[in-house]
Amino acid sequence: MGIAVVLIVLMAVTAVLSMASVIQVGNQLDDLSRGYIPAYGDLARANIRSVERALELRRIVIDKVQSPSNEVAAIRARFDAKGSEFEGEIQSARKLIGGLIEKRAASGNTLSLVRLQERLDAAVDDSRRHLNDEVERLLKLLDTGDAGAVDESLTRVDALRDELNSKLDAIRADMLVLLRADADLTTQQQHRVTLIAAFLTLLAAILGLVFSLLVSAGVTRPVQRLLEGAKAVEAGDLNGEVPITSKDEIGRLTHSIRW
Repeated sequence: MGIAVVLIVLMAVTAVLSMASVIQVGNQLDDLSRGYIPAYGDLARANIRSVERALELRRIVIDKVQSPSNEVAAIRARFDAKGSEFEGEIQSARKLIGGLIEKRAASGNTLSLVRLQERLDAAVDDSRRHLNDEVERLLKLLDTGDAGAVDESLTRVDALRDELNSKLDAIRADMLVLLRADADLTTQQQHRVTLIAAFLTLLAAILGLVFSLLVSAGVTRPVQRLLEGAKAVEAGDLNGEVPITSKDEIGRLTHSIRW
């Protein structure tokens, strides 16, 4: 019974440790699949939307300056749509990063994410505002027909957009670094879980084998001695004695046939 209890306790400890480790790995995988990777994708798409918006702005300029047509309204609609899509991607990335920060607040592993979020807020709130102001100025200049002023404003728009995209590229690169670091940590944790489970299973097997050998030896030796005493009596040797080594049923049986 004692051996059975020890093995059951060891198995229970193995199961609890394995379950806790599996839950931890599951949480880390959840962070990767629902936090880091989608946020990285949102930032990448925000860069794409910024480039697409710049292309639509160029089309507006060309249509206004070089070959006026009735398509400017449709182009402006696409331009505004790309701007809304850009804002949507940024807001989605903000929300995901904020969720990661809240989820990891208990562990204190949030400093890098907080800095990343602050940089993203600064890039959007500052650079994006300046870019939008200059775009509005450019659109107003297009109605004046001042080609020189339009060229200067377009140059400033390009510079501001490049600045914004550069900041987003840097943020996205740092996000990728965090993603890879978390993925490596998850892989290491999985390896530790596997090693711990294998070690505890091996330990349980060794202890079970050792205990079984001890028990079998403790049972078979008295029985063997009792058998030898019985054979001696059968052979007519009534001067021998079988030592009593236990108080269990075998010990009582040995006591009952002592001579």
